Amino acid sequence: MVELNASDKLARARVQLSRSQPFFAYLAFSLRFVEDKSVPTMGVNDRGYLIYNPAYVEGLKSGELEFALTHEVMHCALMHTSKSRLGGRDPIVWNMAGDYVINTILKDSGVGVMPPGLLYDGVLGKGETTEEVYDKIMRNAKRVKVDFPMMGKGGCYQPSDGHEHDGEGEGISKGKVGAGVDWKAKLNEAAVHARQMGKFPSGVDRLVEAINEPPLDWRSILHQKFQGKVTSRMTYSRPNRRNDFEHGVILPGKVREGANVLVAIDTSGSIGSRELGLFLNEIRAMFESAPGSELTLMSIDCAVHEVRKVASWDDVGEFNIKGGGGSSMVPAFDWLLDSEDEVDMVVVLTDGFIEFPKDNPKGVDTVWVGVAGEFKVPFGLMIPMRGVA
Repeated sequence: MVELNASDKLARARVQLSRSQPFFAYLAFSLRFVEDKSVPTMGVNDRGYLIYNPAYVEGLKSGELEFALTHEVMHCALMHTSKSRLGGRDPIVWNMAGDYVINTILKDSGVGVMPPGLLYDGVLGKGETTEEVYDKIMRNAKRVKVDFPMMGKGGCYQPSDGHEHDGEGEGISKGKVGAGVDWKAKLNEAAVHARQMGKFPSGVDRLVEAINEPPLDWRSILHQKFQGKVTSRMTYSRPNRRNDFEHGVILPGKVREGANVLVAIDTSGSIGSRELGLFLNEIRAMFESAPGSELTLMSIDCAVHEVRKVASWDDVGEFNIKGGGGSSMVPAFDWLLDSEDEVDMVVVLTDGFIEFPKDNPKGVDTVWVGVAGEFKVPFGLMIPMRGVA
């Protein structure tokens, strides 16, 4: 049996990830491996370099290496290595917060085997952003004793990992500088890729949203429109506690009813993985803005490919994104005209390079959301996604 060296083991771990963890594997294939014996364990920078000590890699078991590799690339994908996200925070505590978030996600997603010594307690970091975990650690700092057995140049090395902020470390200073990786785009592409394969890991949704964060004006306007569509209806399905049921009289109670919104998703040839990732991010924001609402998702290029009703964000994974052809929203409004469903609002997610319908046959309130900026619409409200580049 041929003995694999450290570089071969990393390459094999990446291939093994692709068989069971398409989201994390998609990200890992953007990494470039750089051997550096001066690094205690391994670390990354935002340009996509994984700097590793071969002795450390060779000492890990197969499952542990998968976990360690994924752990490192998630620091890149979540932009933990970027000074713009670090801001004025303490880099050591920031690194710890990121570790708790990432390790919790990887454990919950069943990625490999966590090597001993990593930061994880099963609670801190669960369903939380790195900023939230950082704040918790800082609030409780006086009551927590933290040991840092290894520190490295350009980064803070924990017992089993180290991360370089914006690539300032020995492994990169040796002439290894190259073009950077657009990790925001990679994160969205990986999310679309994994959803299409039906293997999107739990706990990642909110982190993807934190990176993309829809502009405030778009979210607030959509929120106001949704809230205006929420109504109440009378029901006899459950007696009101304040009624006279014991006297044989059943009084109706009120049930909160959300809006029924048709979301037409442009899947034409001009829409790539990045745009689809941003569209999905907006859909999640819609559910959060209007709890109880039902969305009817439509995949459309120059024809309607799939229409599916979803009652929660968890159901979106069952929606099949199809397309790649021409660009026209006319079929969407033809479908609306023929549909017997009562639709309160239409939201069109597009880049604007489409054929527009001449009119709104049912007069339904329509919001056009432009991923590439503003464009002229025949009716309704146009909202550009600002700051998504």
